Amino acid sequence: PRKYVVQSHTKLASQFDYEKGDTLVFMEKFNKLLEDRENRPFLDVLNHQVGLFYDQQELDEKAIHYYNKSLRKQTKDKYLSASNYRNIAEINFYNSEYQMAGKYYDSTLFKLDDKTREYRAIAKKRENLEDVIKYETISKDNDSILYVTSLSISDRDKYYSDYIEKLKIANTLKEKELERLAIIAENEAKVGSGSIGNMGKGINAVSKMDAVSKKVTQNEEFAPPGMGNDNLHATSKFYFYNPTNVSSGKSEFRKKWGKRALKDNWRLSSYNSESSASSNNTSNDSISKKGNIEKDNPAYKVSFYTDLLPTNPKILDSLKKDRDFADYQLGSIYKEKFKEYELAAAKFKKLLKNNPEARFILPSKYNLFKIYEIIGNPKANEIKNQIIAEFPDSRYAQIIQNPEQENNDNQSPEAVYSKLYKEFETGNLREVYKQNLEFIDKFTGDEMAPKFEYLKAQILARLKGVDEYKKVLNFVALNYPNSKEGKKAEQVLTTEVPVLESLAFSDSEALSYKIVFPKSYLSTAEIEELNKKLDKYISDRNSSLVKKSNDIYDENTNFIVIHGISTKDIAQSTIGLLREYKDYKITDQAFVISSDNYKVVQIKKNWKEYLSLLK
Repeated sequence: PRKYVVQSHTKLASQFDYEKGDTLVFMEKFNKLLEDRENRPFLDVLNHQVGLFYDQQELDEKAIHYYNKSLRKQTKDKYLSASNYRNIAEINFYNSEYQMAGKYYDSTLFKLDDKTREYRAIAKKRENLEDVIKYETISKDNDSILYVTSLSISDRDKYYSDYIEKLKIANTLKEKELERLAIIAENEAKVGSGSIGNMGKGINAVSKMDAVSKKVTQNEEFAPPGMGNDNLHATSKFYFYNPTNVSSGKSEFRKKWGKRALKDNWRLSSYNSESSASSNNTSNDSISKKGNIEKDNPAYKVSFYTDLLPTNPKILDSLKKDRDFADYQLGSIYKEKFKEYELAAAKFKKLLKNNPEARFILPSKYNLFKIYEIIGNPKANEIKNQIIAEFPDSRYAQIIQNPEQENNDNQSPEAVYSKLYKEFETGNLREVYKQNLEFIDKFTGDEMAPKFEYLKAQILARLKGVDEYKKVLNFVALNYPNSKEGKKAEQVLTTEVPVLESLAFSDSEALSYKIVFPKSYLSTAEIEELNKKLDKYISDRNSSLVKKSNDIYDENTNFIVIHGISTKDIAQSTIGLLREYKDYKITDQAFVISSDNYKVVQIKKNWKEYLSLLK
């Protein structure tokens, strides 16, 4: 059977030596196979194999062409289709066309069995590609803006003038192509109407139309679902998916109605924008109109672009920081998640060349050193010596000189985080916050970085309230979307934060009240004296309901709080007792607050607002 012959040829081709083999003989053989009429049912397999051949030769355009020809056969072999989509996705990925690669990966997953290991690997790569797309967009856009703003005024004007000329040429070619399509569509319409005299021209027009359509849709016809002209369009009978029908319809409309503006009552003759002038006048008018269009089109003016460029140094500095951060994230993603070491090295080298913030320099050099070690680049020793010479006391320098230390040292990110989190649980927030900020800078780029950032959010929730909590959660969710902390931050933002933000003060009667003594946390002697007197008061009351606590309010203030008072009046009389009774004589300023309002104060850090309500 023929299918075994074809499969034998393709299996033999898969053993081809691309370095030493005779490529001319290979292609001569496969061209014969492709031309053989008996092989028509197997063109999907043969074209795929030729695509693989060109893929190995790094001839991307030819490879994509043959992968698309394989797809065009609408094969029943789902894995073959998946392989075509996957290989096109890989080509786009390595050419930094990440959005296109993402769409082809989507099509690959659609064709693959979701229970296979390959499906899970590609799904993970597709998920990680979201970050790549985001950061590559930031990097390219900001690079472009920063480059143009760095040019002199004359060079900047020349840069945009050259761009405008290319834009005019592109638009002219587009207009000519549309006119050509309209003419072809008119001839085809004549064939469809049964005009014998024009039959030959019509048939010729149809063939030309096919050629034009193939040329226009060469890179789009078998694009994945969701793109401009997907597979569904190729087989659909919907009128507007057929370019021939659309062009013909436009031509017939112009013959009958002339040029009409898109507005109400367009059928009325007074709205006809066509004049009844001669063809020569029409031609002159079209030339004149074209000149006016070019003159009036803002996209053809240099000032249109230069006026949009930012000039504020703060904005430019912000663009640079965003670009540098994006490049660092890209380097880390390519290295850790995709194992694309050449791409990762390029990003880290670019970052170091652009004079980034100090916090990026050391981790970038260390990552570059590790990459060079993996790929066997002799520059590894050069980077290693730089780190030891420039940052001798850093953790990275110590690890380089003593690799075993990374696993045994109690200063590893895991050990540091574990110790820091235990201190956080004990309530030592202020000291933990300062240490955590240092470790965030120290471990930038490390896999533990999201944990330190999320811990920062938890600390700030207690020290600065829900607004700061929300800001840091947003940062974690946006910058570490694939980590557990990033996903948790996203969940908290959508479920918990809106509830916290909706809390407000209430003046209704509460179930319990508190007495609050605001004190600077540095006034240790005053706090100690106050605690002694309050402890004696609670002991004298001999009530299990009345308790005392020393609560952190913000970075500078603590609240010494008496809990368990049933009514506001009892709370007020208790303050009077503490001031007047000889065993206490507490002169510190005290305030009564309901338990519900105290919760709002601690969550929103709006103590001053509450005090204003008491006046």
